[in-house]
Amino acid sequence: SAKMILVQLSMMVEIEKDEKMLKKAVKARIAFWSLHKPRLFVKGYPSKSTTTEMMRSYLYWMEGEHSLKPDLIVVDYGDIVRSSKQFGPDGERFIQADVFEQMRAMAHEFDCPLVTASQCNRAAVNHPVIRMEDIAESYAKCAIADHIIALCATEDEAKDHRMRLFFAGSREGETGRAVRVRRDWPRCTMEEIDALLAQPKGEDAS
Repeated sequence: SAKMILVQLSMMVEIEKDEKMLKKAVKARIAFWSLHKPRLFVKGYPSKSTTTEMMRSYLYWMEGEHSLKPDLIVVDYGDIVRSSKQFGPDGERFIQADVFEQMRAMAHEFDCPLVTASQCNRAAVNHPVIRMEDIAESYAKCAIADHIIALCATEDEAKDHRMRLFFAGSREGETGRAVRVRRDWPRCTMEEIDALLAQPKGEDAS
């Protein structure tokens, strides 16, 4: 069934290169590609110019021209998608709520998950755990999303290239727990720390 997942972003920093992790990530991606033969399509729009109607039109065009239906839709990112409705000058929170409703409807229409991101407010920047009440502009986004995962990191964690995925909200699953991960933003990789610690000593990640 279609889902909308809201990922709340907290802190992003560059990290040093790790050749062992890179080799392991490449090996995993080659195996995934060999099994599923996935295809990734990237459609770009100028910031604050895109509406969900434009996204829907593109997806239907892909279906008509190439017989392709999405398995996953990633919107980077929901807070800067433009609403097709008109709101007043102080209506930013209503705009964002409307956009997220439209994106969730689009996920159901194409029967696939939709993942997007949202910012936390300024007061939450230094919070060790980002919760639903820390989301910027419109709390209604939390009521719309099926699952909310906050990316949390203290300064010490960020320096050590670590963070926590905090399950802040879910319509169906467990909430309030965190998964510790090591992350590499330049390579777009995450790996659970507990899984790394469980790896037999001396085992080559390659």
